[in-house]
Amino acid sequence: CLAIAAWGFGQLEVGVNSLHYLRDGGSVRTDTEAIDQALGGSATIEFLIEAPNAGLKDPIILKQIDELGEWLTEQPGIVRSLSPLDNLKEIDRVLNQRETQPGQLPESRAVAAQLYLLLEGSEDFESSIQDNYELGRLTATVKMTQAHITSRAIPSMEASIAERFNNTDMHISMTGFVKLMGEMEAYLL
Repeated sequence: CLAIAAWGFGQLEVGVNSLHYLRDGGSVRTDTEAIDQALGGSATIEFLIEAPNAGLKDPIILKQIDELGEWLTEQPGIVRSLSPLDNLKEIDRVLNQRETQPGQLPESRAVAAQLYLLLEGSEDFESSIQDNYELGRLTATVKMTQAHITSRAIPSMEASIAERFNNTDMHISMTGFVKLMGEMEAYLL
């Protein structure tokens, strides 16, 4: 009996990929894999951006958030990042009739405020920026099949974010499903 238990412990695997809990070919597993493939990820890491004094209207902070989004897509397992800046750039592109060029970030607080007015009331806007423009959200999508890779990289990502992006004008905190699962894995181990 002790030998069987020892063998069983050797077979245990702790991991962030919750798809492994489901049987191969099961509908939930195949549907999640299809969503991962079609949408570029079904798991997320959320980033809370704190920028006092309506900092999310400040062009310098907006540029730093944009750089954060680009940096995140270079990290292990992260497919893309989504933030209110995507909408600001798209509005800029449409208003300035740049069909083949990407939109630009606002170059002043006044322009940022005008562009935000166009977004107010939309569900996406309400879920990504608070009224006072001091709190915002950036979402990084991760394929569920890659979540274990991203989970292991989270401590180094947090250290890099603290070093590269956090300052007196902006503070970024990481949360979300992948981070939570990674912390649970570490706790279990």
